[in-house]
Formats: sequence, C-alpha cells, structure tokens
Amino acid sequence: MFLLSQKNNANLKSLKPDKPDSEEQAKIAKLGLKLGLLTSDADCEIEKWEDQENEIVQYGRNMSSMAYSLYLFTRGEGPLKTSQDLIHQLEVFAAEGLKLTSSVQAFSKQLKDDDKLMLLLEINKLIPLCHQLRTVTKTSLQNKVFLKVDKCITKTRSMMALLVQLLSLCYKLLKKLQMENNGWVSVTNKDSMDGKI
Repeated sequence: MFLLSQKNNANLKSLKPDKPDSEEQAKIAKLGLKLGLLTSDADCEIEKWEDQENEIVQYGRNMSSMAYSLYLFTRGEGPLKTSQDLIHQLEVFAAEGLKLTSSVQAFSKQLKDDDKLMLLLEINKLIPLCHQLRTVTKTSLQNKVFLKVDKCITKTRSMMALLVQLLSLCYKLLKKLQMENNGWVSVTNKDSMDGKI
C-alpha cells in the first residue's frame, strides 16, 4: 500500500506544471502585448461596418474579445485563471475562426472573379492556422505548460493579424459591391425614366 501511494505521489509530481522563469514570463508578456494591440486594430476595423449584425462582424468581434481575454491572461488578469481555461478558450477561438472563414467564403460568392480570388487567398491563410491552433491545444507537452502557452499565443497572434486584414478587405469589397449595385440601380432607373418620356 505504501509503495502504491509513493508511485501515485511521483505521478502527481510529474503532472505539476513547471514555473516559468523570468525570461519566459517576459516573452509571453511581450507576445501578449502584441496580441492586445491586434485586438485594438480588429476593433477599429469592426467599428467601420454599418451593419454590426453581419456574420463576419460578429465572428470578428467574438475572436477579438477572446484574444483580448488571452492578452489579459498574459498579464495575470481577466476571466481566464488557469492554463486549462486558456486552452478551452483557444479551442473555441479556433472554431470561431473557421466559422468566420465560412461566412467570408459565402460573401465571396457575390464578388467578381478578381475580388473573389483576392479574398479567397486571404481565407486560405487563416484556415490552416485555425487547424494548427486546434492541434497545439490538443498536443500534450507534458509539464511544459508555458511552452504550450507560448505556441498558442503565437498562433493566435498570427490569426488576429489575418483577421484584421480580412475585416479590412471584406469591408472594402462590400463597399465596392454596394457602389456597383447602387450604380447599376441608378442607371436602370434612369433608363426606365428615359423610356417613359
């Protein structure tokens, strides 16, 4: 019985996370700061949209909010208290990224070939990052919790940089599409008016 409890005790010790050294803490804080700045950029892009109920905007806002929680986590603040909270949040973040790509793909079907291609190229950068982040969250790095956090923050930061680009591009293409549609409507109305005279 005593031997069994010693063995269990040894297993428990091996499951304890290692404490980050000051260099690791500084690196994570720096990555977190960059992530915080990207959430501000994403929020600025989101504010430009007139239709705040647009799916692209909603998924973008959700991703930005989750990334901000991650930023707060790197500062020891916010709703995420444990590395397990963080991992769960990142799994949801990756899933939200995939939902965003689906919405953007649906939007791209309304665009002309060149604009559609440009948008699909950006989406095709985000999809693998979502899958990579999911893989990292599921990968066991034994007691190297901070290595896992570092990898997750790096992937999240890359995804947020792409999110900012996608939000900006979608907004510009939506405006262009609206102008083309409004121009077409104006010409049609003018032609029908000319026909009546």
